[in-house]
Amino acid sequence: MFDKAIARARQLDEYHRKTGRTKGPFHGLPISIKDNFNVIGHDSTVGFTSLVNDPATYNSTLIDLLLDAGAVLYVKTNVPTAMMIAESVNNLFGRTVNPRNRNLTSGGSSGGESALIAFGASRLGVGTDIGKTRSSSSVRIRSNRVIEEARYAFLPHAQASSQLGHPRGVSLTSKLALVSPAKRP
Repeated sequence: MFDKAIARARQLDEYHRKTGRTKGPFHGLPISIKDNFNVIGHDSTVGFTSLVNDPATYNSTLIDLLLDAGAVLYVKTNVPTAMMIAESVNNLFGRTVNPRNRNLTSGGSSGGESALIAFGASRLGVGTDIGKTRSSSSVRIRSNRVIEEARYAFLPHAQASSQLGHPRGVSLTSKLALVSPAKRP
């Protein structure tokens, strides 16, 4: 994704230089995304080895919206297998730990996002949250445990978020998922 991100940033710079305009409100902004969002040409494994080397053939609706708004997608972040436990660990990428204390978790299934933001490697990240209770909520777990001085999470209602473009095998999760950007000041 890095090479494509650099190429996209250059294209956006060129567009701005030629037209004097931006492509949208996220023009040139690098945004990290949780692994459960499809991006054409990249795997969306959600921690399953069976989904390795099976790149997406279409983008998630959110990805298209971000790209249309001028975003630069540069990394997909780690998730637990099937995204159903309160820490980001799987057999493909291992365990994502809290960058401030490696003995602690980085949060729920959006723990890869929270670790990246807390480490200062992402200014804006997109995760998901299926939580009907505080204990099962990925976005709120990450905000409270890792990004202590910068807790920002936008949690739209489930029907306000598109469920199109999530990988096979996570239909229950994606039906309940809430998209939430989080940023660090």
